[in-house]
Amino acid sequence: MSDSFQIFVGHASESLADIYLRCLDEELPQPEEISMRGPFCSVARTLKSKSLFQPTNDPSVWHTRLVDPCFWTPDYPGCYEVLIRCSDATVTRKWGLRRFGAKNGSFWLDGRRWVLRAAATSDVKVEDLPAWRDARMTLQVERPSDELLIQAVDLGVMLMVDLENDNWQTELARIAQLPAVAIAIVPVGVSLSECRAIAPNLLVGKRIGQSNPADLAGKADLVIGSADDPAEASCLEFSELPLVGKRKAEFDNPVMARAACDRLQADLAPRFQLSGYLV
Repeated sequence: MSDSFQIFVGHASESLADIYLRCLDEELPQPEEISMRGPFCSVARTLKSKSLFQPTNDPSVWHTRLVDPCFWTPDYPGCYEVLIRCSDATVTRKWGLRRFGAKNGSFWLDGRRWVLRAAATSDVKVEDLPAWRDARMTLQVERPSDELLIQAVDLGVMLMVDLENDNWQTELARIAQLPAVAIAIVPVGVSLSECRAIAPNLLVGKRIGQSNPADLAGKADLVIGSADDPAEASCLEFSELPLVGKRKAEFDNPVMARAACDRLQADLAPRFQLSGYLV
Protein backbone atom coordinates (compact mmCIF):
# COMPACT_ATOMS: atom_id res chain seq x y z
CA MET A 1 0.00 0.00 0.00
CA SER A 2 2.87 2.38 0.74
CA ASP A 3 3.95 2.31 -2.92
CA SER A 4 0.48 3.38 -4.01
CA PHE A 5 0.95 7.00 -2.90
CA GLN A 6 3.16 9.78 -4.25
CA ILE A 7 3.90 12.89 -2.17
CA PHE A 8 5.24 16.03 -3.81
CA VAL A 9 5.68 19.77 -3.25
CA GLY A 10 3.91 22.53 -5.14
CA HIS A 11 4.66 26.15 -4.34
CA ALA A 12 7.02 26.54 -1.39
CA SER A 13 8.54 29.49 0.46
CA GLU A 14 10.04 30.06 3.88
CA SER A 15 6.57 30.75 5.29
CA LEU A 16 4.27 28.36 3.38
CA ALA A 17 4.47 25.11 1.42
CA ASP A 18 1.74 23.37 -0.56
CA ILE A 19 2.03 19.60 -0.20
CA TYR A 20 0.14 17.16 -2.40
CA LEU A 21 -0.50 13.44 -2.10
CA ARG A 22 -1.58 11.44 -5.15
CA CYS A 23 -3.07 7.95 -5.06
CA LEU A 24 -1.59 5.83 -7.86
CA ASP A 25 -3.93 2.87 -7.42
CA GLU A 26 -7.53 3.41 -8.52
CA GLU A 27 -8.60 0.20 -6.76
CA LEU A 28 -7.72 1.46 -3.29
CA PRO A 29 -10.57 2.69 -1.09
CA GLN A 30 -10.72 6.36 -0.19
CA PRO A 31 -8.49 7.09 2.82
CA GLU A 32 -10.32 7.95 6.03
CA GLU A 33 -7.51 10.27 7.11
CA ILE A 34 -4.28 11.64 5.65
CA SER A 35 -2.14 13.74 7.94
CA MET A 36 1.40 15.10 8.24
CA ARG A 37 3.17 15.55 11.56
CA GLY A 38 6.53 17.12 12.36
CA PRO A 39 9.14 18.24 11.85
CA PHE A 40 11.44 15.67 13.41
CA CYS A 41 15.18 16.31 13.50
CA SER A 42 18.02 14.22 14.94
CA VAL A 43 20.21 17.23 15.72
CA ALA A 44 17.71 19.71 17.19
CA ARG A 45 14.57 20.02 19.25
CA THR A 46 11.56 20.92 17.14
CA LEU A 47 8.08 22.29 17.73
CA LYS A 48 5.82 19.72 16.09
CA SER A 49 2.42 20.30 14.55
CA LYS A 50 -0.14 18.24 12.65
CA SER A 51 -1.66 19.13 9.27
CA LEU A 52 -4.60 17.34 7.69
CA PHE A 53 -4.82 16.70 3.96
CA GLN A 54 -8.07 17.69 2.24
CA PRO A 55 -9.56 16.38 -1.03
CA THR A 56 -9.10 18.45 -4.20
CA ASN A 57 -11.13 18.60 -7.41
CA ASP A 58 -9.08 15.64 -8.60
CA PRO A 59 -10.39 12.62 -6.64
CA SER A 60 -6.93 11.03 -6.66
CA VAL A 61 -5.16 14.06 -5.14
CA TRP A 62 -5.20 15.52 -1.61
CA HIS A 63 -3.62 18.77 -0.42
CA THR A 64 -2.36 20.37 2.76
CA ARG A 65 -0.51 23.61 3.48
CA LEU A 66 2.39 23.76 5.91
CA VAL A 67 3.05 26.97 7.79
CA ASP A 68 6.75 27.70 8.45
CA PRO A 69 7.87 24.50 6.70
CA CYS A 70 11.10 22.79 7.70
CA PHE A 71 13.42 22.10 4.77
CA TRP A 72 15.85 19.17 4.90
CA THR A 73 19.53 20.08 4.57
CA PRO A 74 22.71 18.21 5.57
CA ASP A 75 23.14 20.69 8.44
CA TYR A 76 19.52 20.47 9.58
CA PRO A 77 18.03 17.12 8.48
CA GLY A 78 14.42 17.80 9.41
CA CYS A 79 11.62 15.63 8.05
CA TYR A 80 7.94 14.82 8.52
CA GLU A 81 5.82 11.76 9.15
CA VAL A 82 2.88 11.19 6.80
CA LEU A 83 0.05 8.95 8.00
CA ILE A 84 -2.43 7.41 5.55
CA ARG A 85 -5.31 5.59 7.25
CA CYS A 86 -7.73 3.46 5.25
CA SER A 87 -10.48 1.17 6.49
CA ASP A 88 -8.27 -1.94 6.35
CA ALA A 89 -4.73 -0.60 6.87
CA THR A 90 -2.63 2.32 8.08
CA VAL A 91 0.64 3.40 6.46
CA THR A 92 3.23 5.73 7.97
CA ARG A 93 5.90 7.19 5.72
CA LYS A 94 8.91 9.42 6.38
CA TRP A 95 9.04 12.37 3.98
CA GLY A 96 10.70 15.75 3.69
CA LEU A 97 10.97 18.98 1.75
CA ARG A 98 14.27 19.89 0.16
CA ARG A 99 15.25 23.28 -1.26
CA PHE A 100 17.83 21.93 -3.69
CA GLY A 101 17.71 22.88 -7.33
CA ALA A 102 19.56 23.89 -10.47
CA LYS A 103 19.42 27.35 -12.02
CA ASN A 104 21.63 29.34 -14.39
CA GLY A 105 24.22 26.58 -14.57
CA SER A 106 24.62 26.27 -10.79
CA PHE A 107 23.29 24.23 -7.90
CA TRP A 108 21.37 26.00 -5.17
CA LEU A 109 20.82 24.62 -1.67
CA ASP A 110 18.59 26.37 0.84
CA GLY A 111 18.69 29.61 -1.16
CA ARG A 112 22.48 29.73 -1.65
CA ARG A 113 24.74 28.80 -4.52
CA TRP A 114 26.29 25.44 -3.67
CA VAL A 115 29.14 23.29 -5.03
CA LEU A 116 28.62 19.53 -5.16
CA ARG A 117 31.49 17.43 -3.81
CA ALA A 118 30.73 13.74 -4.15
CA ALA A 119 32.30 10.30 -4.01
CA ALA A 120 31.14 7.18 -5.84
CA THR A 121 31.25 4.10 -3.66
CA SER A 122 29.74 0.64 -3.92
CA ASP A 123 30.51 -0.41 -0.37
CA VAL A 124 29.09 2.25 1.93
CA LYS A 125 27.86 0.98 5.29
CA VAL A 126 25.25 2.59 7.50
CA GLU A 127 27.76 2.95 10.33
CA ASP A 128 30.04 4.97 8.01
CA LEU A 129 27.45 7.67 7.32
CA PRO A 130 28.43 9.99 10.22
CA ALA A 131 31.99 10.16 8.87
CA TRP A 132 30.72 11.05 5.39
CA ARG A 133 28.53 13.75 6.93
CA ASP A 134 31.47 15.17 8.89
CA ALA A 135 33.53 15.29 5.68
CA ARG A 136 30.64 17.23 4.07
CA MET A 137 30.52 14.82 1.17
CA THR A 138 27.66 13.65 -1.04
CA LEU A 139 27.58 9.93 -1.81
CA GLN A 140 26.90 8.40 -5.22
CA VAL A 141 25.47 4.92 -4.65
CA GLU A 142 23.73 2.11 -6.52
CA ARG A 143 20.80 0.14 -5.15
CA PRO A 144 20.85 1.70 -1.68
CA SER A 145 19.07 -0.32 0.97
CA ASP A 146 16.00 1.10 2.68
CA GLU A 147 18.01 1.26 5.91
CA LEU A 148 20.76 3.29 4.26
CA LEU A 149 18.20 5.71 2.78
CA ILE A 150 16.45 6.25 6.12
CA GLN A 151 19.71 6.73 8.02
CA ALA A 152 20.97 9.19 5.40
CA VAL A 153 17.80 11.22 5.97
CA ASP A 154 18.24 11.21 9.75
CA LEU A 155 21.97 11.94 9.73
CA GLY A 156 22.07 14.58 6.98
CA VAL A 157 23.97 12.76 4.21
CA MET A 158 23.01 13.82 0.69
CA LEU A 159 22.82 11.06 -1.92
CA MET A 160 23.10 10.71 -5.68
CA VAL A 161 21.62 7.40 -6.86
CA ASP A 162 22.88 5.78 -10.05
CA LEU A 163 19.97 4.13 -11.88
CA GLU A 164 21.69 3.41 -15.19
CA ASN A 165 22.01 -0.31 -14.47
CA ASP A 166 18.62 -0.84 -12.84
CA ASN A 167 14.95 -0.94 -13.63
CA TRP A 168 15.06 2.82 -13.33
CA GLN A 169 11.29 3.42 -13.04
CA THR A 170 10.88 1.11 -10.06
CA GLU A 171 13.99 2.36 -8.28
CA LEU A 172 13.18 6.01 -8.97
CA ALA A 173 9.76 5.59 -7.39
CA ARG A 174 11.35 3.90 -4.36
CA ILE A 175 13.96 6.59 -3.67
CA ALA A 176 12.11 9.73 -4.73
CA GLN A 177 10.15 10.28 -1.51
CA LEU A 178 13.16 10.65 0.78
CA PRO A 179 14.79 14.09 1.06
CA ALA A 180 18.37 12.80 1.35
CA VAL A 181 18.15 11.68 -2.28
CA ALA A 182 18.87 14.85 -4.26
CA ILE A 183 19.95 13.54 -7.67
CA ALA A 184 19.02 10.49 -9.77
CA ILE A 185 21.35 9.50 -12.61
CA VAL A 186 19.28 7.91 -15.38
CA PRO A 187 20.02 6.40 -18.81
CA VAL A 188 20.62 9.04 -21.47
CA GLY A 189 17.61 7.92 -23.50
CA VAL A 190 15.12 8.54 -20.68
CA SER A 191 13.12 11.73 -21.08
CA LEU A 192 12.87 14.37 -18.38
CA SER A 193 9.08 14.22 -18.51
CA GLU A 194 9.14 10.48 -17.72
CA CYS A 195 11.24 11.20 -14.63
CA ARG A 196 9.08 14.14 -13.54
CA ALA A 197 5.97 11.95 -13.64
CA ILE A 198 7.56 9.65 -11.05
CA ALA A 199 9.69 12.13 -9.08
CA PRO A 200 8.48 15.73 -9.55
CA ASN A 201 10.95 17.25 -7.04
CA LEU A 202 14.14 15.32 -7.85
CA LEU A 203 17.02 16.54 -10.03
CA VAL A 204 17.83 14.29 -12.97
CA GLY A 205 21.44 13.78 -14.07
CA LYS A 206 22.92 12.18 -17.19
CA ARG A 207 26.45 11.23 -18.15
CA ILE A 208 27.89 12.82 -21.28
CA GLY A 209 29.02 9.54 -22.84
CA GLN A 210 28.55 9.96 -26.58
CA SER A 211 26.20 12.94 -26.18
CA ASN A 212 26.95 16.61 -26.56
CA PRO A 213 25.95 18.45 -23.37
CA ALA A 214 24.23 21.10 -25.48
CA ASP A 215 21.92 18.37 -26.79
CA LEU A 216 20.90 17.43 -23.24
CA ALA A 217 19.30 20.82 -22.51
CA GLY A 218 15.67 20.15 -21.66
CA LYS A 219 16.47 16.45 -21.19
CA ALA A 220 18.32 16.63 -17.87
CA ASP A 221 18.93 18.96 -14.92
CA LEU A 222 22.68 18.34 -14.78
CA VAL A 223 25.45 16.68 -16.77
CA ILE A 224 28.36 14.52 -15.55
CA GLY A 225 31.55 14.31 -17.62
CA SER A 226 34.90 12.60 -17.14
CA ALA A 227 37.91 14.88 -16.81
CA ASP A 228 40.13 11.97 -17.94
CA ASP A 229 38.34 11.41 -21.24
CA PRO A 230 39.53 14.04 -23.79
CA ALA A 231 36.25 13.99 -25.70
CA GLU A 232 34.14 14.39 -22.57
CA ALA A 233 36.49 16.96 -21.04
CA SER A 234 36.27 19.12 -24.16
CA CYS A 235 32.47 19.02 -23.86
CA LEU A 236 32.57 20.40 -20.32
CA GLU A 237 32.93 23.89 -21.77
CA PHE A 238 29.61 23.82 -23.61
CA SER A 239 26.46 23.49 -21.56
CA GLU A 240 23.82 25.68 -19.99
CA LEU A 241 23.20 22.94 -17.41
CA PRO A 242 25.19 22.51 -14.19
CA LEU A 243 28.28 20.48 -15.02
CA VAL A 244 29.88 17.93 -12.71
CA GLY A 245 33.48 16.95 -13.45
CA LYS A 246 34.43 13.35 -12.66
CA ARG A 247 37.76 11.61 -12.11
CA LYS A 248 38.50 8.11 -10.84
CA ALA A 249 40.31 8.19 -7.50
CA GLU A 250 41.35 5.70 -4.85
CA PHE A 251 40.26 6.39 -1.28
CA ASP A 252 39.83 4.34 1.88
CA ASN A 253 37.72 6.71 3.94
CA PRO A 254 35.67 9.92 3.67
CA VAL A 255 38.62 12.17 4.58
CA MET A 256 40.67 10.76 1.70
CA ALA A 257 37.68 11.09 -0.63
CA ARG A 258 37.25 14.73 0.33
CA ALA A 259 40.96 15.37 -0.28
CA ALA A 260 40.69 13.76 -3.73
CA CYS A 261 37.67 15.92 -4.49
CA ASP A 262 39.53 19.06 -3.44
CA ARG A 263 42.47 18.13 -5.68
CA LEU A 264 40.09 17.60 -8.59
CA GLN A 265 38.54 21.01 -7.98
CA ALA A 266 41.98 22.66 -7.85
CA ASP A 267 42.85 21.02 -11.19
CA LEU A 268 39.63 21.70 -13.07
CA ALA A 269 38.36 25.01 -11.67
CA PRO A 270 40.89 27.14 -13.62
CA ARG A 271 39.76 25.52 -16.90
CA PHE A 272 36.04 24.92 -16.56
CA GLN A 273 32.98 26.53 -14.99
CA LEU A 274 31.88 23.51 -13.01
CA SER A 275 29.14 23.17 -10.42
CA GLY A 276 30.38 19.96 -8.86
CA TYR A 277 33.15 17.42 -8.53
CA LEU A 278 32.86 13.63 -8.33
CA VAL A 279 35.61 11.13 -7.49
